[in-house]
Amino acid sequence: IRVSAYHDYVWKGYLDSHPDTIMQMTMALHRFAEQRKYPRALAVAYSLQGSAAMEMKNYAIALEYYAQALEINESLGFKSGMASQHANIGKIHHVLNDLNLALEHYKRGAQLLEDHKTTAGQSPLKNHKDQVLLGDLYNDMGTVYLKQGLFLKASGILHQAAAIFEESNKKVRLATCLSNLGNLYLMKSQYS
Repeated sequence: IRVSAYHDYVWKGYLDSHPDTIMQMTMALHRFAEQRKYPRALAVAYSLQGSAAMEMKNYAIALEYYAQALEINESLGFKSGMASQHANIGKIHHVLNDLNLALEHYKRGAQLLEDHKTTAGQSPLKNHKDQVLLGDLYNDMGTVYLKQGLFLKASGILHQAAAIFEESNKKVRLATCLSNLGNLYLMKSQYS
C-alpha cells in the first residue's frame, strides 16, 4: 500500500509539472525497496523514472528504466507489471515512429492481460486497472493500425477499446478512442 500511495503521489503531483523532481523522489523508493527486499517497489521506481525521462523527451534513458522495470516484473511473474511496461515501451517507439516495434510491445502487453484473464477465469478482467490498461493497449494498437492504413484492424480493435472504456466509465479515454474512430472514418471517407 505504501508503494502504491507513493506512486500515486509522485505520478499525480509531479509528472507533468516537475518530471526532473521525480528522479530525486524515486531514490527514496529505491532505498525502501532495498531495505525491505521488495523488488516490486523497485520496479515501480524504475517505471516512474522512465515516465519522467519520457516526459523530458529523453527516450533512450526512458527505455532503459522501463526495461529494468520489465525485467523485475518478469522475474516476479507479475503479468500486470509486464503489460504496463510493454505499454510504456510501445509508447516510446510510437513517438519515435517505429510503428512495428510499438505494435509488437502493445500486442505483448495485451496478450499478457488476455492470458491472465483466461488463466484467472475472469471475463472481463476483475482488476479495474488491468481492464483499463487493456483498453489503453487496444486504443494504442488501433492508432498504429490507422497510421499503417490497416483500417479494418483499426476499426475492430478501437471498438474493443471503446467497449472497455464505456464499461469502466472512463469517459476521457472513451472520448479519445471515439475520436480515433472518427479519424478512421474520415480517412476512409465514410461520413455517415
